[in-house]
Amino acid sequence: MIKTSEITPKPMRSIRAQLTFLMVALLVCCCVVLTWLVYRSTSELLELAAANAINKGALSIVLDVGAIERSILFDALGILFFVIIAGSCAAYLLAGHYTKPVQQLSAHMKEIGPDTLSDSIEIEGGGEEVQELVKSFNQMTNQLDEAFAMQSRFSVSAAHELRTPIAVLRTKLDVFKKKKRKQSEYDELVDTMETYIDRLSAIIANLLELTETSELGEVEDVSLDAVITTVVDDLESVAQNNMVNVQVNTQIDAHSETQSEAQNLTVKGNANLLYRAIYNLVENAIRYNHKEGSVNIALETEGQECLVTIADTGVGIAPEQRELVFEPFYRVNKSRSREFGGAGIGLSLVKTILKRHGASITVSENTPQGSVFTIRIPLVDAMDSE
Repeated sequence: MIKTSEITPKPMRSIRAQLTFLMVALLVCCCVVLTWLVYRSTSELLELAAANAINKGALSIVLDVGAIERSILFDALGILFFVIIAGSCAAYLLAGHYTKPVQQLSAHMKEIGPDTLSDSIEIEGGGEEVQELVKSFNQMTNQLDEAFAMQSRFSVSAAHELRTPIAVLRTKLDVFKKKKRKQSEYDELVDTMETYIDRLSAIIANLLELTETSELGEVEDVSLDAVITTVVDDLESVAQNNMVNVQVNTQIDAHSETQSEAQNLTVKGNANLLYRAIYNLVENAIRYNHKEGSVNIALETEGQECLVTIADTGVGIAPEQRELVFEPFYRVNKSRSREFGGAGIGLSLVKTILKRHGASITVSENTPQGSVFTIRIPLVDAMDSE
């Protein structure tokens, strides 16, 4: 039997100790070199002075050059020792002063928990680098707090969406069992159960699809105008049933540096996922529109980006709801969403897919009524398209 030995991490010295050691080492090297230079220069000057005096015969006092050199050396070593001790203390205090903000930041980090992610850390001093580190850490904790809050809302909404059909089925079965029923009532119950089971299946399928879009998968050159043409063709019957007119308009930026690229409206991405995103947007624009309404889809280039706008003449979305519509299970009009079998995941799925492609999506008001969804997605680089 093979025993696995526990790997103990090597003890690490603190930044303060390392800075102190480096500064003391540098100080010692400088002092040693300086002492040697002073001693060497002084010795040469003494020897030169003694030789000149002897040659001239004017020396009345015999100089003990060796004794003077030793005295100078001892004095220099004493000064060197004092400078090293004083410098070491100063280096230790100085290193402590500059590492104190880092120690404070470390202490605050240890106090951060799931319930205190929204609390910002404030550190005084420390220089620009430490303040930038504190700013980055606060941004990270805020993003984590938002992610946890979104996950919590998602879990609550998912549980509610799954629980509601089950509760309805349970209630109908409990009422149904209290007395004998006719065959027509049995048939009605079966139809109701099928409806709610289909709704549950749709919710689960949407949840799985939302999870699967976390990975982009196969990436290739995708022609957006071809994708939109396919979407419009596939939704033609839906548009006819809802008496909605769908139009597509393509415009090319005259100032585009890569005209061939602009003409193709080509982007890098997953064709199936982009189809799903645009399909969801166009389908929503059709289903939540008025009869005899219209959906206008426009494609245009702006520099190295492609703009896709989907404008409808429906009921519109209030300004305070325009960011919320991309959250899972959020519905602008719950009654109409349930009428069409929507679970409130479609737009969340759209934003997730577009984010994986480096794209963005915004919602604005249409004139005279309705909403406009605007997608900005990077075009393929000219070299890649060649």
